[in-house]
Amino acid sequence: MKLYITYLLILITISSSCIGKNKTNEIEIAKRVDVYAKNPTKNNGIKVLEIVPEVQSDSIGMIYTDELMNTLETQIQNQNPLALQLAIRLINIADGAFALDLYVIIVNTITHHPVFFLEEIKKVKEPSLVKSVVLNMGESYLEGKNECEVLLDRKRVLTKLALQESVWVNSRV
Repeated sequence: MKLYITYLLILITISSSCIGKNKTNEIEIAKRVDVYAKNPTKNNGIKVLEIVPEVQSDSIGMIYTDELMNTLETQIQNQNPLALQLAIRLINIADGAFALDLYVIIVNTITHHPVFFLEEIKKVKEPSLVKSVVLNMGESYLEGKNECEVLLDRKRVLTKLALQESVWVNSRV
């Protein structure tokens, strides 16, 4: 019986310790994201990238704010590589509306700034994330577009880019 009680105490202690660390990490992520949203400098962005997991993790709803989304959207439209990396990385801890909004911002980059998109997406270390970003429909369902139309538009843009690159490479040889 004494061993059983000791065992339970150890388990509770370990569990409490882990829960506290996860909560601390969530709070730290939220603080860093808030600082970046208010002041999107390279240094603040790097601090967020340092702490946000590179792979799928538990979602953190407290970082989803209009200010963050507006900051990311503006920075990505201005082709800020760090902002696009942040948006892609934040998908790992996003769910629901937060994830959808991130996908919308990211997939709009495919058609508006395809070179920029391709340069940055190759830095993503999680292949399934690349697939989910490229194939995500974002707002297109809300706009009444056909899924195939959206994917064909993306394919046309990226194919045109690939052909231009091929012509440039061939002309240099």
